[in-house]
Amino acid sequence: MITDQPTLQIEMKSYLIFVYCLPIIAHWCFFFDGVFVGLTRAKAMRNSMLFCGLAVYFPAFWVFLSYENMGLWMAMLLFLLFRGISLGCYFIYLCRTGKVAV
Repeated sequence: MITDQPTLQIEMKSYLIFVYCLPIIAHWCFFFDGVFVGLTRAKAMRNSMLFCGLAVYFPAFWVFLSYENMGLWMAMLLFLLFRGISLGCYFIYLCRTGKVAV
């Protein structure tokens, strides 16, 4: 829809699955970014970025290296998924220990 170049339109079709998955997977990551900004817990966000970058993104990128650009997309989606999970688990921990009022 954005371009009229047929070569680009054909090439883009193989990446549509990533475009469809991105908002579904990344939603929780960005949702909890907003929650933690509101809670003024930037340290937790930084720690989540470092942990997920080192423990998820770089290993996944290395594993999917042979898939080239699609491997980069897969590693990024895994990174965003695990950031959302880690921030969600930390938020649940904060709620259960009474360190944040809900």
